[in-house]
Amino acid sequence: MKKCYKIIQELETTADIQLQIQDIIKQADTVNNQLVDIKTILLQAGKTYKIQVKDNIYSISEELHIVIYTDMER
Repeated sequence: MKKCYKIIQELETTADIQLQIQDIIKQADTVNNQLVDIKTILLQAGKTYKIQVKDNIYSISEELHIVIYTDMER
């Protein structure tokens, strides 16, 4: 009878450990998904920043062209 009780306890312990492992895996998946979301946001921000810098450089070059052309006409 004691052997059966001990086996049942061991099976319950094993089941508890498996549930804990499944919970850890779910938590790791959640964290992984959050990291992917953060990475996506950072990449999008980087792309937007590059476009903004490109547009700013283009605007500055246009203004410099106007200034130089205006000075040449004088």
